Amino acid sequence: MARHLPCLIGFITLFSIRSVDAVEFIYETMHFPGAEETFVNDITSDGFAAVGSYVDDTGEFGYVWVAGEFSSFDVDEQLSDFFLTGINNSFDVVGGAFDPPFDAAGFLIADGEPTLIEYPGAAETIATSVNDDLEIVGLFLENPEDDFRSFYTGPEGGFQELTISGFPEVLALGINNQGIIVGGAYDDNGVESGFILDIDGVTLLDHPDGETELLDVNDLGEVVGLVEDADGLRSFFFDGEDFYDVAFPGARETSVSAINNFGLLVGEYLPADSDDYHGFIAFPVPEPQALTLMCLGAASTLWRRRRCDRGRRRRFSRCAFTSDVRPDQFLGDAKLEDSLDDAKLVVAVGPTESQLDPAGA
Repeated sequence: MARHLPCLIGFITLFSIRSVDAVEFIYETMHFPGAEETFVNDITSDGFAAVGSYVDDTGEFGYVWVAGEFSSFDVDEQLSDFFLTGINNSFDVVGGAFDPPFDAAGFLIADGEPTLIEYPGAAETIATSVNDDLEIVGLFLENPEDDFRSFYTGPEGGFQELTISGFPEVLALGINNQGIIVGGAYDDNGVESGFILDIDGVTLLDHPDGETELLDVNDLGEVVGLVEDADGLRSFFFDGEDFYDVAFPGARETSVSAINNFGLLVGEYLPADSDDYHGFIAFPVPEPQALTLMCLGAASTLWRRRRCDRGRRRRFSRCAFTSDVRPDQFLGDAKLEDSLDDAKLVVAVGPTESQLDPAGA
């Protein structure tokens, strides 16, 4: 597989080949060597790198996948369980770690420099997604028995809580390069709806078959997520107009995690004959005319990939994670007020209030 995936990724990247009309995908398994389970959580826009976690008999650990090859991600030896949840096009990564005294702590590693992300006063924090401007969204718990709440933080530091009126639990799970945030929101009856938060406010997006959670959004506004119906959970892709199922062939369960700008999907699936999850990458099936362009570009793309491969891998060769780096600013509590049709982010700064663009623009 390592030989074939870079070629497919490069062809799609070079010619921007996509065909959502076909709503068909070519699926490939991504499994960390020797691992019991593999989870794929995010992928770069060009499809060259992905991040996630793998599970072996000693715990859960983060990895990076570059041009079809896996590498374990080095962090502090004291952390027995950690995972990577997001990666941007500068190869900056975010994730979460579980180990005393953390319970759960989020982190950002940008340009090789680690920063611990802890929402002020929270018992647990997890960073779920990062964009190219180092805008980060994530989840936090003030107490372990509480519901998850969501936050936004930017490159200047500080935290803003994201809340939606009428939805006591909000899960911010993805952010794109326009600052659009997606996730899931639970109402007072415990029913979950997908939400899209942008500069104009909040839009609810519900799959017609059941409760909905949005997991990622690309820069074209296309989203992937999960829907729960009477038969259980299944994954979908939404192109702005229609919902399409995403299902790894022969799997009992498929959970899509992310979509990039060329329509590549990543996630994990549960094989029919196993209780252990395997990661996957799915390529949109190109239209016939696109296949010609793929063949013409093969030699050029392979040459370009080989030339840049060594330099890009070096970014992931080794990274020491330290726990004493913390954000030094806090803007105060923030919330989405008014109706869903006229939502705004209000941030308390001292005795005054200032309205901020919830999309970070």
